[in-house]
Amino acid sequence: MTVEVFLILIMLNPHFGNMKIKILLLICLCLLTEFSKAQLATERLEVMLDRPYYFTGQSIRLHYLLLTNDPLEKELVYVQGLNENDNILLQAKSLAINGVGEVEIKIPELLPNGEYSVLVYTNYLKNYGPQGTYNQAIQIYSSLESLKSPSRQVIEAFTLYPEGGTLLNDIACRVAFMMNHECEQKNFSIFNSDNKEILTVTADRQVGSFYLLPKRGETYRLVHECFSEKKVEYPLPVAKQEGVSMSIVDKTNKIQLLIRANYSLNDSIYVQGYFKNLQIFENRSILTSKGLILEIDKTDLPNDEVQFYVLMDGRVLV
Repeated sequence: MTVEVFLILIMLNPHFGNMKIKILLLICLCLLTEFSKAQLATERLEVMLDRPYYFTGQSIRLHYLLLTNDPLEKELVYVQGLNENDNILLQAKSLAINGVGEVEIKIPELLPNGEYSVLVYTNYLKNYGPQGTYNQAIQIYSSLESLKSPSRQVIEAFTLYPEGGTLLNDIACRVAFMMNHECEQKNFSIFNSDNKEILTVTADRQVGSFYLLPKRGETYRLVHECFSEKKVEYPLPVAKQEGVSMSIVDKTNKIQLLIRANYSLNDSIYVQGYFKNLQIFENRSILTSKGLILEIDKTDLPNDEVQFYVLMDGRVLV
């Protein structure tokens, strides 16, 4: 029971007959009502972010609408980016003109990968604590370049680059390689866990590629024999039981993106293309266990390296 309700019940009680006290209680009730009204904010913020996830080097863009019973022609709006410890790492301010405005904040290149929150408020709304401010969680990935690092597998004398970032069971994957040492003999073989040679790679340079179809329950190793050394063996990275892969096929006028999953799936994904940290392509599709093929006209892409990523629920899958 609130104080206001309690006072009303006392005044309505016929056995409570002191008129002076009733008048005093009525005055207290009026004051409490006005005080309660004063605790309700007379303005609020409606904010729209351009996306739920970002890469370092990009900018957070947001639009806001300041709704108020007593509008000002101009009012300052503050924006902050906080880490999980509520430390302020990003901040900016914007002048709302007739209650409308937008803000753009550059994300530093060296900002660590993780979950952050965007806080938007005015000096007036800050007086009302968390209830008066806008707070939205976002995910920031360390950088487009850093996302390439998981795809690199260093096995002593060789560096392997599985297309799509990792080996997946039951999905054929193109694996680029680079020899990390000088050797006249550049050929090598791939053996499975039954000691059976399943692939022989003939290379005339220290870089190249081969295709591998990992099987569930199998492990693989690379066997290389230099003319100047004895035969050496390197275990290949273990293929993942579940995951998503992406292959890129270069055609005459188009490129094809082949996206596959090795487990039962029927979810929405976003495919995004970036050129120098600038997003130049986005497609939303349904990925099933049958896979997905996207075609992009080359005239819609710059004549330079473009990096493509597959995202689901704000997470980078590939």
